Amino acid sequence: MYCPEVSVLMPVYNAGRYLPEAVESILSQSFADFEFLIFDDGSTDGSYDILHRYSLRDGRIRLFAKPHCGYVTWLNEGIQIARGEYIARMDADDISLPQRLARQVEYMRQKGECAVVGCDLVQIDSDGDLLNEVLHDTDHKAIEKDLLNGGLGVISHPACIIRRSALLAVGGYRKEFETIEDFDLWFRLAEYGLLANLPEVLLKYRIHHSNVIFTHADQQRHLADRILAEARSRKGLEPLNHSIWNFSSPSRVGKHQWWAWLAAGAGNYKTAFKHARISISEAPLSPQSWMTLCISVVPRNLRRGMKQVLSYAGLRANPIK
Repeated sequence: MYCPEVSVLMPVYNAGRYLPEAVESILSQSFADFEFLIFDDGSTDGSYDILHRYSLRDGRIRLFAKPHCGYVTWLNEGIQIARGEYIARMDADDISLPQRLARQVEYMRQKGECAVVGCDLVQIDSDGDLLNEVLHDTDHKAIEKDLLNGGLGVISHPACIIRRSALLAVGGYRKEFETIEDFDLWFRLAEYGLLANLPEVLLKYRIHHSNVIFTHADQQRHLADRILAEARSRKGLEPLNHSIWNFSSPSRVGKHQWWAWLAAGAGNYKTAFKHARISISEAPLSPQSWMTLCISVVPRNLRRGMKQVLSYAGLRANPIK
């Protein structure tokens, strides 16, 4: 039986709008020695039909489907049936850049002690427009230190490759931590091998209204504190005396305001202006909507002069950088 070097695992649930870009981004990788395990988790939006058409076109795709059961079940099943030495994660709404697998496989070949390697990423919105860039620590010690102090984004789950032997050794994903299963996994992998990130952007990470951080924020808050307490206990460390979760899921308008701030802070003013306009159209009487419009048209180097005025007016929703 042929065994590719990499098994790409991608669970899918009602992601039809973004699926073609996600699938194409894997099929067009410069590194070709992979199998693409796609799991349709009971989608009702036609996602399975899209995936089925792709599976007929490319023999590297192995398509599975069953009623909705959650991503962790599929990921653990994928680990068991994968034939590759490395497990590459992919989400159905993201876009892998063409060199992603090649660069990560090259690193794993050279670093036998590494259990998982991620990468930097750019965040995009639902239309694929640029929001900002997210950089990560690259060294194991720095990553683990951040983890043990509550760092939730030390490695981007859909942007990583994990050694399959390491996943099997730590028991895979734990179902009880569904929706934040990666945070738990990083701690257990850090106790087995080294964690790393490549200092280059290899994934476009899509932010939209259906992201799990918006739809399951309360559940994630509870689980994150529990995961961290357990991990610190295994290390012989005292639990933190505060919750590590300081995120509250914003309203629909609040999301567009947040995305405008992200984009403007990175100099992506066209994207910022788009979300500011949406904010104003949906909440025209909100001072925050108009503040969002302001930051989307005023260059960053001019915004510093506005700082005192905005603070006095009570309109600062986000730090002005």
